[in-house]
Amino acid sequence: MNTVITIIGALGIALCLAPFIITNLKNKNKDSKTQTIISDYANQNGYKISEFEVKPKYALGIDKDNAKLFYLNTLNDKHSQNVEMIDLSEIDTSKIQIEKHFTSNKKEVIDKVLLNLIPKQNTAKTPSLVFYDSTVSFQFDGEMQSIQKWHNTISDLLN
Repeated sequence: MNTVITIIGALGIALCLAPFIITNLKNKNKDSKTQTIISDYANQNGYKISEFEVKPKYALGIDKDNAKLFYLNTLNDKHSQNVEMIDLSEIDTSKIQIEKHFTSNKKEVIDKVLLNLIPKQNTAKTPSLVFYDSTVSFQFDGEMQSIQKWHNTISDLLN
């Protein structure tokens, strides 16, 4: 009798945990594919990624030896495979930009979190890397820590 109850209990626990395990495995597989996309793009252009970060809505990689930053934004298009390569030797500084507004009851709401890479030449386009967009994600998932980390990494490389 106790064996039957133990088996039924174990099956119940396994059924409750199965969705979480499957979701975790799918996310790891997606992260691996995203990392492969950036890595392959860098390799095709003669670069080697020395540091990666993959998040659900974006991915970054950097070749510190050649001062190249690779960015993949999947905020608006989950199937996008357009990697943006930024030559950091053409960048003067990086700045964190937080776009926000206030609600009618004076509550601050963050709309976007961007990392702007200010070029050395004023005529060049300023690359903006989107880390968070409230129209796509409704809550933060480590974006503030991530943007600070990449701001510091890029700033250290520029100095």
